[in-house]
Amino acid sequence: VHVDDFLRTGNRRIYAAGMSKHIVVFSKIGKNRVLGKPPQEQPLWREHADFMNALYDNGAIFLAGPWVDGSGAMVIVNADDIESAVEMFRDDPWALNDIQSTDSAQEWDILMDIREP
Repeated sequence: VHVDDFLRTGNRRIYAAGMSKHIVVFSKIGKNRVLGKPPQEQPLWREHADFMNALYDNGAIFLAGPWVDGSGAMVIVNADDIESAVEMFRDDPWALNDIQSTDSAQEWDILMDIREP
């Protein structure tokens, strides 16, 4: 499900692409974020969405979405380790332009999962 498809259809089911570790990447807003505007109205939205869609298409993104209050986002990625997960987002147009960037990351162990196998 690409970002655009999610916005258009409201499809909330996203399935893992299958690497061994899940890393939760937390992001924070930057000084160029337009407060009070949703993600799709932020500067460089199209470029950011294309960047995220490419990560999804390559099987890197497991789940992703912004905080409802607009303070940042959480992306769960399939990666070998925390360092490679953080590295995935270094060239995100939003990170390069201080709109939103990585704040921290943690390895996540899924213990309960309601999704269909």
